[in-house]
Amino acid sequence: LPKWVYKTEFKHGNAEIDFTFYDDEFEGTSVKGGITGNRKIKYDALSKIIESKKYFLLYDHNSGGYMLSKDVVSSEDAKTLRIKFIEVMPEGKYITIRDW
Repeated sequence: LPKWVYKTEFKHGNAEIDFTFYDDEFEGTSVKGGITGNRKIKYDALSKIIESKKYFLLYDHNSGGYMLSKDVVSSEDAKTLRIKFIEVMPEGKYITIRDW
C-alpha cells in the first residue's frame, strides 16, 4: 500500500488521530495537551475490522480501537483499504454493516 495519512474527525479525549497505512501495518499518531503519542499496529494483530457506510472501525482488542471516518478518505482509497483489510483479516473478522 502507498503511505496515506488521514486526519480523522474522531477525537479520543480531545486528541486528533492521524492514520498512516502501510503494507503490513498502520500507525496512529495522536496529539493531546502538547504530548504526541504514536502506535504502530500490525493488521494481523487486530481482533476485527467493522466497515459501515461512514467508518472503518479497527479493533486492536475486543472492547476498543480506532475509528477512521470515510469523510476523510477518497472512494478509491476506501476501496484499496477495504481490499487490504479483507486480504489480511481471518474469515469472519472483517464485518460489513451497511445500515449504520
